[in-house]
Amino acid sequence: MRVIPTIGVVFAVATALAPAAPVGAANCARTTTGLVPIPDLRSSWNGYPGGLYPGGSDQPPRAYEQTGGDAGRRIQPVNGKIALLSIGMSNATQEFSAFVTMARSDAARSPAVTVVDGAQGGQSADRWVDPGAQPWQVVEARLQQAGAQDDQVRAIWLKEADPGPTDVRAYVTTLTSELRRIVLNAAARYPNLRQVFVSPRTYGGYATSPLNPEPFAYATGFADQALVADSVADPTRRPWVGWGPYIWTDGTTAGPAGFSWTCADVQPSDGTHPSAAGMAKVAGALQAFFEGSEFTPWYRGASIPGAPVPPLVAPASDAGRWAKLGVGVALALIAGAASFLLLRRVLRV
Repeated sequence: MRVIPTIGVVFAVATALAPAAPVGAANCARTTTGLVPIPDLRSSWNGYPGGLYPGGSDQPPRAYEQTGGDAGRRIQPVNGKIALLSIGMSNATQEFSAFVTMARSDAARSPAVTVVDGAQGGQSADRWVDPGAQPWQVVEARLQQAGAQDDQVRAIWLKEADPGPTDVRAYVTTLTSELRRIVLNAAARYPNLRQVFVSPRTYGGYATSPLNPEPFAYATGFADQALVADSVADPTRRPWVGWGPYIWTDGTTAGPAGFSWTCADVQPSDGTHPSAAGMAKVAGALQAFFEGSEFTPWYRGASIPGAPVPPLVAPASDAGRWAKLGVGVALALIAGAASFLLLRRVLRV
């Protein structure tokens, strides 16, 4: 998977320019836990192996890689559209909404790609297990708002967690089972779904509530690891499941995604949900992934002559004023075309 070379620089500058979060409920003193990101973990943690793939490797097995690449190359518009959908909880909708805003001016995005934020605040993994549950109905409404249909959903970004965990192994086991169920539900609902990309939680060390603090934010990555291992074991299974950007980093220690997670990247009220700067970081990682991954040629596919650029839909709630600020900063830095005066105006939003 290729990554835009300048993404780390963009994130660093975006964080520097974003206003610092005031110290409130967030525990800004806990800048590190000593935990090692899974791609860098060379031993094991609580019995879970390091490495993104089975055998402790960060390199995908050849058969799995070939199948994922074939799945990506076979994704074509259905009636002129490819719907890229997110599924997840509050952090996921905040981050994906920021990506939606960023993608609006992404010249690399194929005009056939419609990006729809289906993630929802408060809708943890356990809420999606029932295929008839309310979150799935909300997704249907958002697809309709985007002018997209179920058969046009070709790829999903999945980021999930459960609230209030108390035991690591029980948490990972339960979350893994729920993720499997979510993927099965999505496959049944969306007949042309071919790819699901997973990302873990961001750093939870600043959290002061029991919602999903460390080490449980870190542990979500091992549930994702197990879900990907299912696809490695049977790469022909539909949908193919692969890693999206790995976005957990040990606080201020730079991680695999090329950025660190500071207290300015979380909301001061709880230290758990992303601030403007945090949303911009994750949105930038998503943009870099979809633009550069060998598995997503459909995202940057050739333009369809005469086809209008489809809408990108993000709910107005959840993202809020801070998302507009953070995404505006990141867009200005990535595009490189905005003037200093325009940047100041974005920062005043």
